[in-house]
Order: sequence, then C-alpha cells, then structure tokens
Amino acid sequence: MTSGYTQGLGIVCQTLTAAGAGRIALEEPGDPEARLIVARAGLEPVAVRVDGDGIVVDELGRADAVRSS
Repeated sequence: MTSGYTQGLGIVCQTLTAAGAGRIALEEPGDPEARLIVARAGLEPVAVRVDGDGIVVDELGRADAVRSS
C-alpha cells in the first residue's frame, strides 16, 4: 500500500535502480512530476509517444528503456 501514485512510482523506480536499471519509458506527453520522480531515483526517463489507446507499444523497443546502467 502507498499513499498514492507519487509514492508508488517512487518505490518502483527505487527498486528498478537497485536492480541495475538505468532507464525507464514514460508517456509523452505525460505527467511532468513523473519525470522528476524518475530522475530522483537515478533513472533516465525515455519519452515514448502516446496515441488514442495510450503508450505506443511498438516504440518501446526503439526507446531502449530496458538497458541496464
């Protein structure tokens, strides 16, 4: 349980950083606060565009957001 989206995202990002992740995909346009949370956790935010259905999944590979640091 968390107190909300901000705390939950922070915990996920800290966990990813501790596991060796270096980047994370974020929706673009998206919540500017998410970029700050990601950066504070030591991750590089990678913008991936959205369409009417949400994040464009086909662009996740191009974003190379799964690369470890």
